[in-house]
Amino acid sequence: MRRRPSPGSVPDGYPAEYRQTMLLPDGRRLLVRPVLPTDTTLLTETLLSTDPQALPEPSERSVAERVREVVEADYVHRFTLLAFDAGRAVGMARYARVDEGDTAILRLVVAPGWRRAGVGRELLWALATRAQECGITGFTGLARADNEAYRALLAASGGAMHGDDDVATVSMVIDWSRAPL
Repeated sequence: MRRRPSPGSVPDGYPAEYRQTMLLPDGRRLLVRPVLPTDTTLLTETLLSTDPQALPEPSERSVAERVREVVEADYVHRFTLLAFDAGRAVGMARYARVDEGDTAILRLVVAPGWRRAGVGRELLWALATRAQECGITGFTGLARADNEAYRALLAASGGAMHGDDDVATVSMVIDWSRAPL
């Protein structure tokens, strides 16, 4: 199991209050915490190796550049939460503010063996709380048209789908002031 980072390795502005234990409906527990700059190898070897969709776009950039973008969080405009089971990352929720506006792009990834267990929903709730604290009023989440579970989660969270069901991705804008979270 990974050790807790030493105080000197936690960056300024690190929101330690988001370090928590997640209790899933089936009784399993996961450690949830904000990403650290030192998580590059951990993410590459665990969660990101199981789902290349976890990396931020555009895909023309190298994997290293895309992983670096995930771990380089300022915890206000770019914030990532990770869920761990026995030291392995099994879930990731991330937002990146669009320009200096009040909306952000949402990225939510759950490892295949952990899907439909409540991990995505719990990460989304925690991420939404942080986003609201930072003045973000809505998310835009991109989902492949065939990813019904993710689209259902976004819709249940107040998302309104924009786009065409026949295209590869759909955009869902979540207005947190109307969301039943």
